Amino acid sequence: MTRSTILASRIAAGYLAMVASSLAQMTVLSVLFGVVATISGLVLSFFLDVPSGSTIVLVQAVLFIAAALIGRAARPRRPAV
Repeated sequence: MTRSTILASRIAAGYLAMVASSLAQMTVLSVLFGVVATISGLVLSFFLDVPSGSTIVLVQAVLFIAAALIGRAARPRRPAV
């Protein structure tokens, strides 16, 4: 395994834990997000003429940030005490 593969798997686990509510949902979403991140990273790396592995990891990092923002916005706010 390369460093980018290990980093990509940890990033995916992080943002899927924020979005998924069950293990089955997390499994389905991991396949879906993995395919989207891989294809997007490959297309971007082709057009930008940059290494594909690091581009895929950057796409997954963007998905992680988006999931964090969506997760924060979707959580109900507790009233101040």
